[in-house]
Amino acid sequence: MNALSVYLVLTYILINLIECHICYNGLFNWDYLLKNKEDVEQLVDKIRLKIYTGRSDCNLNSYDTSIAYPENILHEIDFKKPLVIYLHGFREHPSNESVQTVVGAYLDRGNDNILLVDWSDLALERYITLVIKIKIIGKIIAGALEKLLSYGINVNTLHIIGHSLGAQIAGFIGKYSNVQLPRITGLDPAKPGFYVLNLQHIDKTDAKVVDIVHTDGGVYGAFVPTGSVDFFANGGSRPQPGCPFLTIPFTPEDFCSHWRSWRFYAESVTNPYAFMAVKCTSYTNFISGACKDNDKIYFGYVTPHNASGSYYFNTNAQYPFGQNLV
Repeated sequence: MNALSVYLVLTYILINLIECHICYNGLFNWDYLLKNKEDVEQLVDKIRLKIYTGRSDCNLNSYDTSIAYPENILHEIDFKKPLVIYLHGFREHPSNESVQTVVGAYLDRGNDNILLVDWSDLALERYITLVIKIKIIGKIIAGALEKLLSYGINVNTLHIIGHSLGAQIAGFIGKYSNVQLPRITGLDPAKPGFYVLNLQHIDKTDAKVVDIVHTDGGVYGAFVPTGSVDFFANGGSRPQPGCPFLTIPFTPEDFCSHWRSWRFYAESVTNPYAFMAVKCTSYTNFISGACKDNDKIYFGYVTPHNASGSYYFNTNAQYPFGQNLV
């Protein structure tokens, strides 16, 4: 067994130990849940909505409010444009590169309202704790979204995007919404704690369209296809081109493949035809050319709403990642 194999096995074991701990101490131990359930009002206090209004120099301009008062952002929303809602991942903050990159791409495009669900105060908690609370978090955000819709925002213009743990939250927003959402995009949805013993996770029933991209499948991200359409970039697992093989677990270098998901998606916003994907049964068949005559669609911003099944595409090792293959 080579060094890479040993590293991946050890990382996989570590992540699965986390999953076992979650199952034992949280999701299947209801007494534990009831005794440690945080007051919903305290959760609400730790979630904010941030609507982005443009750029000034190198900064992104925004207006924010408590999620308890979503109506406060209405004066910054252009009702003629679609509303894109982004949810960052575990341990992330609005100032992180992931948020700045995705939000910046939408601002540069200029066709959409872009709203961030800033749950960074909660995202600093233990991962295991957040997995236990995620249903409540999703329900709180779904309630705020219902308030916004009651003020006249067209539900058919909504698009919710989430990265990692944010993608799982996005799924629960869909599950708890009182109307069917048109589209949810999952950027390498978090794996630990969600794909054991048939637990709930983001899936194709959460919205009319649930498109998912996989970049670190089996480690930090999910590998199983659960969307209405799933994209597997460079096979969907690590190492993604340009990412290191061996690094210290839970470091930025270790997250490189996981983070490729939002990098690819942001690029698709500014260049919608950067990533041509081919429908195929496996990555092996894709790279062998066995699927070259199959259906082809673009990943990301312009993914067709009627797409279904599994699609594969390759990327460059650095920006621009898209190969613009036709």
